[in-house]
Amino acid sequence: MTDDGWAVADPGDVPSELESAAREAIDNCPERAISEID
Repeated sequence: MTDDGWAVADPGDVPSELESAAREAIDNCPERAISEID
């Protein structure tokens, strides 16, 4: 997430050091527009 609270998506695997930030973005998206695909 950016300092302004925006999530930035990059297609592909999420590096392990960014998994927490990715989960935070998913959990905090008010429109549920972000999801995780295994």
